[in-house]
Amino acid sequence: MDIIVKQRGVLEMDTVKQAAYHLHAMEQDLNRKLFEVRLE
Repeated sequence: MDIIVKQRGVLEMDTVKQAAYHLHAMEQDLNRKLFEVRLE
């Protein structure tokens, strides 16, 4: 029982890390587009 709970916790942490990474990448992409628009 303990092992299953620990594995689930690790999976959730991985999902959170991946979600945060994707959000960060999207944010950087948006910032780049806004920056390019400002340059024009």
